[in-house]
Amino acid sequence: KPNIYAPEVMFEDGTYKMWYGGGGTDIRDRIHYAESEDGINWIKKGVAVEAPTPHYNANDPTIVKLNDKYYMYMTVSEIDLLDRIYLSTSIDGLNWDTPIKVLEKGPYDWNSRFVSRPTVIHDDNMFKMWYDTTNGTDYFDPITQDNIGYATSVDGITWEKHPTPVFNGYRAIDVKKIQGTYVMLIQGAWEGTLIATSTNGLTWTQQGTLISPEQGNPSEILGHLTPFLFIDSSTNNPKTIYLGAGIPLGSSGYANNAIYSYSLVGGELEGFIGELPSLGIWGWFKNLFK
Repeated sequence: KPNIYAPEVMFEDGTYKMWYGGGGTDIRDRIHYAESEDGINWIKKGVAVEAPTPHYNANDPTIVKLNDKYYMYMTVSEIDLLDRIYLSTSIDGLNWDTPIKVLEKGPYDWNSRFVSRPTVIHDDNMFKMWYDTTNGTDYFDPITQDNIGYATSVDGITWEKHPTPVFNGYRAIDVKKIQGTYVMLIQGAWEGTLIATSTNGLTWTQQGTLISPEQGNPSEILGHLTPFLFIDSSTNNPKTIYLGAGIPLGSSGYANNAIYSYSLVGGELEGFIGELPSLGIWGWFKNLFK
């Protein structure tokens, strides 16, 4: 069944480019690639990155482009589906090197089970990563606390972890820096897409729900997953939220995700990050593809 989510979008040379996670008929996740002229109508181009042998899934891409080189960080499922964070690089964004592991679990109790779903930016001359993690030692351990960890790197390969989690209680986030403020979009599932802000990337203030499923089409959207905030490179202003959303086909729920877009054509973020140029009013959800 169709199951795509975790979009990452860039705009280069007049083309919107999307890398996203998708499950195959063999129940393995791979990172796929699509292109668009307008950011709404997309043409699928096929698989971009697979998990390195012998691992199972590759998903949740996040990309930094630095000095004409693409750095794609992703979740790779290792033994018992316990995730680690890997890196693949590319010169053209189409042909990618075999992913290598760059972030392991531990050494702290709060991230002793796995590390996954990275979001990475390049800021202040360094790579900065926020990632999902939790406690426990194996797949069957109960999860008592979802945590967001933070790590930094000079070269994008060797990372130094912050010793304590920087956010708690949620997973699947996307972080951008806008006008000096770090903005975190959070997977709120049935709550919608949530937002938090920070002045330093370490201490976060949860600001509540940014958009809810009811503002879109509640007959089609079960809940918001893996949000991504697309920034217009010409203005450095937020333009679109791309996200995964469950489609109610029978009782399968989130096993039937599609990718949606939500146009940011208003000033709702101004209360969080300061005044932005007026862009009109907010748009509506649009189903892009399955």
